[in-house]
Amino acid sequence: MPDAHSITVVGDREADFYELLLALPSEQVNLLIRCSKNRKLEGHPIKLFEWTDQLLSQGKYTIDLPRTDKRSAHTALLEVRFGKVKIARPDVFWNTKAPKSMEITVVDVRE
Repeated sequence: MPDAHSITVVGDREADFYELLLALPSEQVNLLIRCSKNRKLEGHPIKLFEWTDQLLSQGKYTIDLPRTDKRSAHTALLEVRFGKVKIARPDVFWNTKAPKSMEITVVDVRE
């Protein structure tokens, strides 16, 4: 897709690994993943999940959710937070020449 202005790749929790973040070919490619690891941060004594808990709410939205086998139909109130942070390279990592940290944008949406 050489003519695309930007490309967004969406992945679930299985896509939450440092190697994938390193493999992004350009700033034109964005990766949107559901986080599964409470990562160490550069310059912070806390980890990622605790850091997102401290972000200020940037807005609230409602969406209507249909009934499924696991939940009743209801209107969900979603709160959105976001910010940039540097995640640290994992302590045990095969590529010791990989950057020691990487800046990511975190979008936190909670019901």
